[in-house]
Amino acid sequence: MKQGALLIAREELRADMARAANMDPSRLPNVTYGMGDPIKFRMNGEVIDLIPVKAAHTGGDTIVRFENADVIMIGDFYRNFGYPFIDTNNGGSLKGALQALDDVMKLAGPNTKLIPGHGRLSIARTFSPIAI
Repeated sequence: MKQGALLIAREELRADMARAANMDPSRLPNVTYGMGDPIKFRMNGEVIDLIPVKAAHTGGDTIVRFENADVIMIGDFYRNFGYPFIDTNNGGSLKGALQALDDVMKLAGPNTKLIPGHGRLSIARTFSPIAI
């Protein structure tokens, strides 16, 4: 916050960061949210939703949806190559990852672009990877 940045994170992430040795308190997120209703931002004509999901990849996952652009940033609980990585040491769970994927598919329309935390862009109707 020293330079005026607004840091936003899940409550779980802030708590984990605060426990880290030698963490400068000014580097901690100053706005947090937990499970509950999505947070909406309106910036430059775009509506951005931060949608918290239950423990999936970690204990503090969030889906980021750009409504007007029809884009969903899925995060690390989905990758379109290899095996998924469930970070159980940091609160992740297979059950949560499956629920989060179900949530994404309920949010996505047939032409929604899906951006995984790792891998290539996908289109919801085909879920086939395409080159960016």
